[in-house]
Amino acid sequence: MKLSPYWQTAPQPIPALEREWVEGLLAAMALAPDTRDDYTNQPVGMICGIARPEYGPAIYDLQCQICEATWSGIPGDPCWWCERSIEIQLEHQAELLLTPPDVDRDDINYEAKMRGWSERLARGVKAEIITEQQARNASRAADRRAV
Repeated sequence: MKLSPYWQTAPQPIPALEREWVEGLLAAMALAPDTRDDYTNQPVGMICGIARPEYGPAIYDLQCQICEATWSGIPGDPCWWCERSIEIQLEHQAELLLTPPDVDRDDINYEAKMRGWSERLARGVKAEIITEQQARNASRAADRRAV
């Protein structure tokens, strides 16, 4: 078992006291609770204040771990503000994607810019920011506008 560069390069055997300490540490780590699903750095409310029995059982003052918004609720509740900000970002990205480039048909770069926009629409569909139908409709509207 390789534990660290010290253990790998030590010319003498590991002293019994150190070996005992390392074995104890490894045993403690094996018994430690699994923290993969904890709420650290997740958009959920964690207790930041007092219990609020006037609102119901198990209601506390909460604070989001991401945006620091505060509200009263059950610990671990999802943060409405973080969820809404993601929705707003996706709506804005969809709006940007569906807006064709502002270029005249006579422009020398018209074909390249429209091809680039078409590729962005395809990536937007693949990323599920917009639907395939929205991309088609935007493309048709841009074609009608250019004529």
